[in-house]
Amino acid sequence: MSGLKQRLGIFFGFVGVAVMALFFASDVMDEANIGYLFWGVVFLGFSFLFLRASRTPPEESQRFRLVRRIFSKKNKGDGE
Repeated sequence: MSGLKQRLGIFFGFVGVAVMALFFASDVMDEANIGYLFWGVVFLGFSFLFLRASRTPPEESQRFRLVRRIFSKKNKGDGE
């Protein structure tokens, strides 16, 4: 299901960018169509939501593993 969410997020992102491009093009021609802006923001919002939902959880950092190991051993000795 995560793959489908990611694909939908990318699709909505492309559609949102295309609609926003139409808005900016209409603005340059001095006939700004606010509907393009609204729908572009809506599609980009859906894109953000779908891509955020399809994110994989981050892996545990290996950066301070020695410090964590030392403190976990020290805390185990205090509790006994």
